[in-house]
Amino acid sequence: MTPTIEDLTPLSETLNAESNDLNETIATISRKLAALNLGIEVWFATDWPDVEVGFAKVFDPQHPSKESWQLATRNGSDNNSELIVHSSKLIGASRDIRIEGLRRVPAIVQGLKSEAESRIRAMKEAKKLAAQL
Repeated sequence: MTPTIEDLTPLSETLNAESNDLNETIATISRKLAALNLGIEVWFATDWPDVEVGFAKVFDPQHPSKESWQLATRNGSDNNSELIVHSSKLIGASRDIRIEGLRRVPAIVQGLKSEAESRIRAMKEAKKLAAQL
């Protein structure tokens, strides 16, 4: 039997409700990561060409002087042989990219941890070197 439009109605309602929950989840994760005040940016490839997801400082398009650390997307475009990279909040991306972004959260957290550890090691090594000079 071929599905009808009526068969899609409950699926549409559930999908849209889950999308709303998805936005709340993204906002919660962004707030928790931003509260750590790591100041570290990480990016990961997606299944979409030229689209990465990660955690970074992004500007608010309505308030260009306002920026915040967020789960984000980044894509590049070629403008007369000059690569222009644009970052924006993940919460404003298409549903599929938002879902992909949430799939990457464990990698984002691991990437932040690895980068923080690497920077701590570098700072400690610099202190030792400075003490030896």
